[in-house]
Amino acid sequence: AGGSFYATRTQGVGGANSTLKIRQVSRLSRPLARKPQEVKIAGTLSPAEGGEEILVAYRGSGGWKSTTEIAASNGNFTSTFRVKKGAVVVAQWIGDDERAGAGSAALKIPPKKKPRK
Repeated sequence: AGGSFYATRTQGVGGANSTLKIRQVSRLSRPLARKPQEVKIAGTLSPAEGGEEILVAYRGSGGWKSTTEIAASNGNFTSTFRVKKGAVVVAQWIGDDERAGAGSAALKIPPKKKPRK
Protein backbone atom coordinates (compact mmCIF):
# COMPACT_ATOMS: atom_id res chain seq x y z
CA ALA A 1 0.00 0.00 0.00
CA GLY A 2 1.11 3.54 -0.56
CA GLY A 3 3.47 5.04 -3.08
CA SER A 4 7.19 4.74 -3.40
CA PHE A 5 9.75 7.53 -3.22
CA TYR A 6 11.57 6.06 -6.22
CA ALA A 7 10.24 5.97 -9.77
CA THR A 8 10.61 2.19 -9.63
CA ARG A 9 10.67 -0.13 -6.66
CA THR A 10 13.79 -1.91 -7.96
CA GLN A 11 15.81 1.28 -8.62
CA GLY A 12 16.90 0.05 -12.06
CA VAL A 13 18.32 -3.32 -10.96
CA GLY A 14 15.40 -5.63 -11.67
CA GLY A 15 15.15 -5.37 -15.46
CA ALA A 16 17.04 -6.72 -18.44
CA ASN A 17 20.82 -6.36 -18.46
CA SER A 18 22.30 -3.22 -20.01
CA THR A 19 25.82 -2.53 -21.20
CA LEU A 20 27.63 0.79 -21.31
CA LYS A 21 30.94 1.19 -23.16
CA ILE A 22 33.14 4.23 -23.74
CA ARG A 23 36.16 4.90 -25.93
CA GLN A 24 38.49 7.82 -26.54
CA VAL A 25 37.92 9.68 -29.80
CA SER A 26 40.56 12.42 -29.56
CA ARG A 27 44.01 12.46 -27.95
CA LEU A 28 45.95 15.12 -26.13
CA SER A 29 47.88 17.08 -28.71
CA ARG A 30 50.70 18.44 -26.55
CA PRO A 31 52.80 16.87 -23.79
CA LEU A 32 52.21 17.99 -20.19
CA ALA A 33 50.23 21.02 -21.25
CA ARG A 34 50.17 24.22 -19.25
CA LYS A 35 46.80 25.05 -20.76
CA PRO A 36 43.91 22.58 -20.70
CA GLN A 37 43.32 20.53 -23.84
CA GLU A 38 40.03 19.22 -25.19
CA VAL A 39 39.40 15.47 -25.08
CA LYS A 40 36.39 13.77 -26.64
CA ILE A 41 34.99 10.38 -25.69
CA ALA A 42 32.18 8.43 -27.33
CA GLY A 43 30.02 5.76 -25.77
CA THR A 44 27.17 3.37 -26.40
CA LEU A 45 24.33 2.21 -24.17
CA SER A 46 22.69 -1.06 -25.17
CA PRO A 47 19.79 -1.69 -25.36
CA ALA A 48 18.68 1.91 -25.82
CA GLU A 49 15.42 3.73 -26.42
CA GLY A 50 16.84 7.23 -26.70
CA GLY A 51 16.76 10.04 -24.18
CA GLU A 52 18.56 8.14 -21.40
CA GLU A 53 20.69 10.34 -19.17
CA ILE A 54 24.28 9.15 -18.98
CA LEU A 55 26.51 10.51 -16.23
CA VAL A 56 30.08 10.92 -17.50
CA ALA A 57 32.61 11.54 -14.73
CA TYR A 58 36.29 12.28 -15.21
CA ARG A 59 39.18 12.78 -12.86
CA GLY A 60 42.11 14.92 -13.87
CA SER A 61 44.58 16.98 -11.91
CA GLY A 62 41.73 19.05 -10.42
CA GLY A 63 39.72 16.16 -8.94
CA TRP A 64 36.45 14.59 -10.09
CA LYS A 65 34.07 16.47 -12.39
CA SER A 66 30.96 15.23 -14.14
CA THR A 67 28.51 16.05 -16.87
CA THR A 68 25.25 14.52 -18.05
CA GLU A 69 24.87 13.45 -21.68
CA ILE A 70 21.72 12.26 -23.48
CA ALA A 71 21.81 9.01 -25.45
CA ALA A 72 20.47 8.97 -29.00
CA SER A 73 17.89 6.38 -30.06
CA ASN A 74 20.75 4.08 -31.14
CA GLY A 75 22.40 4.45 -27.69
CA ASN A 76 25.32 6.61 -28.85
CA PHE A 77 26.51 9.64 -26.89
CA THR A 78 29.60 11.84 -26.80
CA SER A 79 31.21 13.97 -24.15
CA THR A 80 33.93 16.60 -24.43
CA PHE A 81 35.98 17.99 -21.58
CA ARG A 82 39.28 19.74 -20.93
CA VAL A 83 42.27 18.31 -19.06
CA LYS A 84 45.79 19.53 -18.42
CA LYS A 85 47.51 16.16 -18.37
CA GLY A 86 45.80 12.79 -18.34
CA ALA A 87 42.46 11.70 -16.94
CA VAL A 88 40.36 8.72 -15.92
CA VAL A 89 36.81 8.61 -17.31
CA VAL A 90 33.78 6.49 -16.37
CA ALA A 91 30.15 6.54 -17.50
CA GLN A 92 27.08 5.41 -15.57
CA TRP A 93 23.40 4.92 -16.34
CA ILE A 94 20.93 4.47 -13.50
CA GLY A 95 18.53 2.16 -15.34
CA ASP A 96 14.75 2.33 -15.62
CA ASP A 97 11.70 0.20 -14.90
CA GLU A 98 12.57 -2.28 -17.68
CA ARG A 99 16.39 -2.25 -17.83
CA ALA A 100 19.05 -2.57 -15.17
CA GLY A 101 21.57 0.25 -14.77
CA ALA A 102 25.10 -0.09 -16.10
CA GLY A 103 28.54 1.39 -15.69
CA SER A 104 31.49 1.46 -18.04
CA ALA A 105 34.97 0.23 -17.30
CA ALA A 106 37.37 3.03 -16.36
CA LEU A 107 39.03 4.58 -19.39
CA LYS A 108 42.52 5.98 -18.79
CA ILE A 109 43.50 8.90 -20.98
CA PRO A 110 47.28 9.03 -20.69
CA PRO A 111 49.20 12.29 -20.94
CA LYS A 112 51.13 12.72 -24.15
CA LYS A 113 54.75 11.88 -23.51
CA LYS A 114 57.55 14.32 -24.21
CA PRO A 115 59.50 13.39 -27.32
CA ARG A 116 62.84 11.73 -26.62
CA LYS A 117 65.93 13.63 -27.60
